[in-house]
Amino acid sequence: IALHRILRHKNVIQLLYVEQIDQHYVSLMELCDYGNLQQMLRASPGSVLAEPICRRYFRDMLEGVAYLHSQNIVHRDIRCENFLVDHHDCVKLCDLSCATRFCNGDELQTTSYANSAYLSPEIIENKPFNPRTADVWALGVCLHVLLTSKLPF
Repeated sequence: IALHRILRHKNVIQLLYVEQIDQHYVSLMELCDYGNLQQMLRASPGSVLAEPICRRYFRDMLEGVAYLHSQNIVHRDIRCENFLVDHHDCVKLCDLSCATRFCNGDELQTTSYANSAYLSPEIIENKPFNPRTADVWALGVCLHVLLTSKLPF
């Protein structure tokens, strides 16, 4: 929540309000009433989106992740379910529960929180990895899913 409070970008879901009640946090986020990209794929004819739509959505996805990385934050759980679409047809990165700070020069990571279908090769091989490049790999998997409605592996 602390990381999410400082983020302000059109392609990152906006945290509007947070309150702690006993041991739990209640958060209010901006409305993205078109659901997530996986839901949109399932609802579209043939379970694929037209290429111009994929291109526009992927640009939004790239801009959201690039903004996080520019703030020295890595998401660590990039997948189609973690991108929401609002009523302006703008894609927004959400679910920052696995996000953490990562600066150039930090030690490589050995623990991943991502869905196995979106894992980069070095994570699958249990090697230390740069979480920024792992986020980028997962974006590539998302693009493949948007264009084909199937996971690449």
